[in-house]
Amino acid sequence: MPDHLLPLLENPVIIDIFCVCDSILYKVLTDVLIPATMQEMPESVFFTFFMEIARPALFDQHVVNSMVSDIEKVDLNSIGSQALLTISGSTDTESDIYTEYDSITVFQELKDLLKKNATVEAFIEWLDTVVEQRVIKVFFNDIFRK
Repeated sequence: MPDHLLPLLENPVIIDIFCVCDSILYKVLTDVLIPATMQEMPESVFFTFFMEIARPALFDQHVVNSMVSDIEKVDLNSIGSQALLTISGSTDTESDIYTEYDSITVFQELKDLLKKNATVEAFIEWLDTVVEQRVIKVFFNDIFRK
């Protein structure tokens, strides 16, 4: 956001307007981008639909090799450094939340799953673990430290 507009973000009314506009934009985009038949699907049907799409891709060795190759091209050290820079102004206990090792570990786990032709269920279990350990746990630890 341009510097001359930053003082507007200190006004609670403006923040509320942004929130309302954001909600409206989200609703419009989902209405336009997601077909109405999929919007009305129960979550379990929606999830099953995506599993059925992902399953053939995970069993196609050419697709899997391409995904592994793409992951290997990611500059993990740069990502880790940038993430650490964003929290460099925090206290020492907060800066322990994220390390370059975390991003490297997550990508390595993903590559390992792809290389061993894991099932969709294994990917879901892995993703649950990543979210639990690297998002939820960190979030609650941060809340209880304050």
